[in-house]
Amino acid sequence: MNCAILPLLNSSNFKLICSRVKSSSCLLSMKRSGKDRDPQSLPSLGALVWGGREVMPSISPTSPLALLQALAHFLTSVCSVHQGIHLQSIQHFLDNPHILEYIAQLGSQKLQAGDSWFTRVETAMLADMLKLLKVVLPATNFQHIGLFHTMALQLVSLIPTDEKFLAKEIFNHAVFNPDFISDFSDVACSLEALKLADLSSKQEQSSIHKLLEKATLKIPNLWQCYQLSLHLDSVTERCPVDISSQTAGKNGCEPAFPNDWAYLPILILYNQAHSGKGDSSDNAGSVVSSLQWLLIMECLRPQMMATISVTARFCRLSTVFLAGSDLFLEPEVHHHLSALLHILLRSNSSFDFNEKIPGLTSFYDFLLSQSRHIWSPVKQIHHFSYVTFMDWQQVRYGICGVQFC
Repeated sequence: MNCAILPLLNSSNFKLICSRVKSSSCLLSMKRSGKDRDPQSLPSLGALVWGGREVMPSISPTSPLALLQALAHFLTSVCSVHQGIHLQSIQHFLDNPHILEYIAQLGSQKLQAGDSWFTRVETAMLADMLKLLKVVLPATNFQHIGLFHTMALQLVSLIPTDEKFLAKEIFNHAVFNPDFISDFSDVACSLEALKLADLSSKQEQSSIHKLLEKATLKIPNLWQCYQLSLHLDSVTERCPVDISSQTAGKNGCEPAFPNDWAYLPILILYNQAHSGKGDSSDNAGSVVSSLQWLLIMECLRPQMMATISVTARFCRLSTVFLAGSDLFLEPEVHHHLSALLHILLRSNSSFDFNEKIPGLTSFYDFLLSQSRHIWSPVKQIHHFSYVTFMDWQQVRYGICGVQFC
């Protein structure tokens, strides 16, 4: 470490290398993959971009990603064997301004993994950086936790199907790690930033505040719920010093999880209710855990949730009314639903029910399927209704918050 790694991290050449990270990123690149032109009988790894004149950014002659991925993995392996070794140096690596700028951009826009094998180099590098940060956090005063946590939330939806062990590591070490949310220990400031005062009374703001504080204390329990819903409980984590095989099967480049994976526990119950195969023994507990995590994301990581349209988030959330005949009447379910809908309705001008939402063939049919639940004569349903109105030319859908007396 003292003879080789530390001089490298402090060298001017290393700063130059890091300055090329963004331009070498496949995840940030808007270039179309050349695999789209491959015949089915002769697939490729996707080294060329569309047009065949350029290679993928991560393997361009000036790309530093392979070096940085190897360096990050080496440091991760060393830290797994020698706890507490040169933490300040590792922090210096993660604190590099060019690295921070790159991480911030990854967390602020909707990412597409594409179908190129060469994105694996980048995702593996980012996963190792998150593991390094997990080692650094307890012993140092790292100031950019939020950037890395937001990036981790995006990264898990880019991990390929045959690398679920890597996704499990990211979920366990970063996404559901309370240390990665410690930058929002002052929850009141976060709620103020959301401008909930425009929609809520002080009593309702206080209620959301209490729900959020309670949810942040249960993050390890929320991970247990998602581990089951994402079928990661049976996935074995690899040894930290092992090197990934980097091989890919026929469908190995396809992402293991959708970008709206946070709604999966709710959607699973919804699908089970429609198929008649569901076990209702602990549906309420699963839904509450999912709603608590969604509340954390909406309040503390709004930039990540903004990568999913407000219409899609609203429709996913409203499936709770169809996940069980009276599930939404459970007090905890009701309180968390009310809080989340308050937050979503801040963006009521952004709703577009003509949008194509994955898994939803028609919003009109979806509306009809819910009507018997939403308009039941029960006092506990708050802040949720659909309003259909007619203008001069066509029928449109709008939203308003309604509180039944």
